[in-house]
Amino acid sequence: MRAWWAVRAWLEALIFRRREDEALDEEVAFHLEMETRKLMARGMDPAEARRRARIRFGGEDRMKERAREARGSEWLPDLVRDLRLGGRFLRRTPAFTLTTFLTLALGIGATTAMFTLVDTVLIRPLPYAESHQLVDVREVGEDGSALLASYANFSDWRARSGSFSGLAAVVPPRPATLLVGATGVRASLTQVSADFFDVAGVRPLAGRVLDAGDHASGAPVVAVVSHAFWSGPLGAPTDLDGVVVSDGRTPVPVVGVMPPSFDLPQGAEVWISLDREVPWNVRGNHVVEVVGRMVAGADPASASTDLTRVHEGLGATYPDVETVAVRVEGLKSRLVSSTARPLALLLAASGVLLLVACANAGGAFLARGVARRAELAVRTSLGAGRGRLLRQLTAETALLGGAAAVGGLVVARGILAAVRGLVGAGVPRLAEVGLDLRVALVGAGVGLATGLVFGMAPALRLTAGEGATLLRTGARGGDAPGMRRLWRGLLVAEVALSLVLLAGAGLLARSMGAIADRELGYRPEGVVTARFHLPQGRYEGYEAVAAGLERFVAELEADPRIDDAGVGLMLPVAGGGDIAGPVGRDGGERTEALLSYRVADPGWFETLEIPLVAGRLFGPDDGSEGDHVAVVDESMARLLWPGQDPVGRRFEPGGMDPWPDRSLTVVGVVGDVRSWDEEWGGRPTYYVSSRQRPAFLSFFGGELVVRGRSPGAAAGALRETIRRLDPAMPVTVRTLDERLARSVGQRRLAATVFGAFAGLALLLASVGIYGLVSWTAGRRRREMGVRVALGASPRAVRVGLQGEVLGAVAAGATLGLLLALVLGRALGSLLFGVGAADPVALAGAAACLVGAAWAASWLPARKSASTDPATVLRLE
Repeated sequence: MRAWWAVRAWLEALIFRRREDEALDEEVAFHLEMETRKLMARGMDPAEARRRARIRFGGEDRMKERAREARGSEWLPDLVRDLRLGGRFLRRTPAFTLTTFLTLALGIGATTAMFTLVDTVLIRPLPYAESHQLVDVREVGEDGSALLASYANFSDWRARSGSFSGLAAVVPPRPATLLVGATGVRASLTQVSADFFDVAGVRPLAGRVLDAGDHASGAPVVAVVSHAFWSGPLGAPTDLDGVVVSDGRTPVPVVGVMPPSFDLPQGAEVWISLDREVPWNVRGNHVVEVVGRMVAGADPASASTDLTRVHEGLGATYPDVETVAVRVEGLKSRLVSSTARPLALLLAASGVLLLVACANAGGAFLARGVARRAELAVRTSLGAGRGRLLRQLTAETALLGGAAAVGGLVVARGILAAVRGLVGAGVPRLAEVGLDLRVALVGAGVGLATGLVFGMAPALRLTAGEGATLLRTGARGGDAPGMRRLWRGLLVAEVALSLVLLAGAGLLARSMGAIADRELGYRPEGVVTARFHLPQGRYEGYEAVAAGLERFVAELEADPRIDDAGVGLMLPVAGGGDIAGPVGRDGGERTEALLSYRVADPGWFETLEIPLVAGRLFGPDDGSEGDHVAVVDESMARLLWPGQDPVGRRFEPGGMDPWPDRSLTVVGVVGDVRSWDEEWGGRPTYYVSSRQRPAFLSFFGGELVVRGRSPGAAAGALRETIRRLDPAMPVTVRTLDERLARSVGQRRLAATVFGAFAGLALLLASVGIYGLVSWTAGRRRREMGVRVALGASPRAVRVGLQGEVLGAVAAGATLGLLLALVLGRALGSLLFGVGAADPVALAGAAACLVGAAWAASWLPARKSASTDPATVLRLE
């Protein structure tokens, strides 16, 4: 109860300040009057009695100050007064204020941006109901590799497993050309099984989702679209009645619109039911992703055990089951697994940059404080206590830190925009990334904490000591005890952390160089690509698809701006199109292998300049009625026919081939083709003729590749030809070099961000070194004047000044190299062709930093050493 009355009195004193001050004035006046009357009663003169009363009370203002301190209501006015005074000090030193503000804003902005990415992608739950119950289900081969599931196996899992409240199959999104009115638009189309939306646990924004009736045999096909597709190509209609899309043959009503946060599978824009006419009973046909919702109490490990038991029973029943187990993984973990380490490393790099900025700001606060020692000494001699000085300095640092936090949020927005442009869709959930209130509060907290922590350390050093000591050091310009050691410590830390970022940037740059110099097995320079998907309604049957593609290639080859043209499935820029399972050889022995499957015409090899090693390429007689043929690469030839001529041999690939039981005759051998993804690049590959496998180009879409006199002319010819032959077919035209660059998006993101952070760290370290030398020279001006007057050469003075600083730089560089070795191991998954302790990268980073330190220290040291000693001594 007593505490409540104390709090109430404090609030009343704070809110009703004027009334309290009037009451205090009356009370002080009353006590003075009473004391004056007592003294007058003793015979003292009235004027003298009043003077003696004031002396006894210590002055009216002092009495009022003690009373206000006793009631605890002065902190807010004092805070406002300190902030106002701090603002005036900051305005009087614009160079210091602007430099420190930019330094902290850059560090805070980088950290805030990377925290936002990590928070959205890795920490926040997926935007679905009970998202922790959602899992991704994959089949596992004998070699431990995770594969998509076959629909037949999925059906049995769903019927026999007790660990799931629901399982749904999803065909990975594929490009499709849909007609909206008469306009062809490119869409990412996916097919889903019944209960997919129930398993996901999401409701539509408008309309409805696919229900059991939509999956019934003979039911009309309907579509659910994404919010982006609804608001873009469809024009955001408020009423879905009459809204249809078409494949050029069959109108498909749009029955629902999903909310903006729904992105499952990633990148999908249109959802339709699984095609019931496709033979899904081939258990070696690994073409569907499986999403499940576990029952309460289940976890991925127990669900994996349950499904593996079911799968082993299928393997004993069906001989064409090629996999040995089932792996269940949290859906979120699956989505972000490839980006978790790069983003965590980028967050750590931004934290290092923030520490560099803080060390730099700490040095700046220290230098400014040293320049104010005379002022602090006078204030101390006039009665200001150490707490009062600290409070004033704290207000200044808090003001600067708060302003830097606001600037950091602006910097963070710019960094996030740059990241989106740099990686495109390479990072999952990137569309959800944005600065919200929580992130803003984190940024503000980081800014204030940074300013307070790294501003208070110099303040504590500056206010240490008695008033007389402060007056002596302030007047003569000498060093405060330990001040030089504190600044050296800040410099060592700044150099070490900067070297860590420089070494990381060097390792990633060397890795990107190794990727660029890698022998790919083809020549991407000058090749222009067009990814397409034929409007199915305009090409009835696979023969029409093959004929249409041949017409495209013939028209392109007839254009004088085009030298070579071809068509195929899957450019060699990343993995995909894999077949796992036993491969039969010459109708006999079977070999377990993981192969890559490609569809191509003869022009594909000629345009990409993939060398023919033996035999021939596909010819005009390799049509649907002829013998089914294949061209294999050298790796596959060595795998199946080591030391033998593979031309004329036959093999049965199985897996996803439309004719898994029909053997293929090898007619040629070409060189190995590698992508920039080293994990896929060495996989054995075989090619089938586009005239014999047009179904893949019709279903998945394909790539037109051309090589011309110049990429610009070839791209123009490609667009004009497609527009003339089929204006409803949208295409995406890019050079192959651009496609290759996008295939290493995560490495490029890491290298770019590390490089930017390293450049900023190097700049900040250079500024800090420049400030240290300038400060040292200023504080030792008298000493250097005496030395020059006694005969020391200016060069010797300059070298001595630089030597002291470079000694601290060397210590920081040594510590930084040790930390860089740890960083190199952490970067292992992002490196290619470069070791974690690559001597070129580490030595280059150290040399760069030492060179920058020498350059930053040379100018102020030279300027100080060339000062006339008579002038210096006269000023002293």
